[in-house]
Amino acid sequence: MRASSLRRIAVAAGLGVAATVLAAAPASATVVTGNTCPTDWSVDDACLTLFYNSDFGGAYLDFSHSGADSGIYNLANYTFVNNGGAGSGQSVKNNAASAQGEFYGSGYSATIFYNSGYGGACETLMAGQNAGAVQVPRLGATYNNDASVYFYETGTVPPRCHTYLS
Repeated sequence: MRASSLRRIAVAAGLGVAATVLAAAPASATVVTGNTCPTDWSVDDACLTLFYNSDFGGAYLDFSHSGADSGIYNLANYTFVNNGGAGSGQSVKNNAASAQGEFYGSGYSATIFYNSGYGGACETLMAGQNAGAVQVPRLGATYNNDASVYFYETGTVPPRCHTYLS
């Protein structure tokens, strides 16, 4: 085979792999991270705060959500904010020990999953009849095993998840 033919085959194979990877990537989420939950509930529907320590201690990171159901497929690239507490600068993935959810209206929820890609054991923080806060001082199945987060605005909760209500 000529060198130019080999280059075309290699380029075509590379493009095929790239197309496969792009096709398998999850859709972008409408989730924003920061170090405080929003106060303008006309913009955001829900806020989930993950803490490095039990009982809402140590470093933390807020995930605020608005719009349709969406999430963060893999928490590996997110770090706890530097607030001087234990865990500052550590990856959020597999390091959250407690959580708090704040919800604008009934039916909104945030689910923490054991695996990346919204799989495995899970725990859901959900607004009950009224908007409000849900506090979980010590996570159960996802304690230091949190890999993805998904927000639902429809009241839908994966049936296998343990649910905490406001």
